[in-house]
Amino acid sequence: MNLNRKKHWETVYETKNPEQVSWTQEIPKTSLEFIHSFGLKKQLE
Repeated sequence: MNLNRKKHWETVYETKNPEQVSWTQEIPKTSLEFIHSFGLKKQLE
């Protein structure tokens, strides 16, 4: 991996709050719908 790119993302993760980055969602609707589409139970039996 390019060291400059690695350093950039390490800095982003270390210095930004979740509200300051574009990939954070208050309610991750698409991801939750995908997970629910599998019909899995919440607990293992």
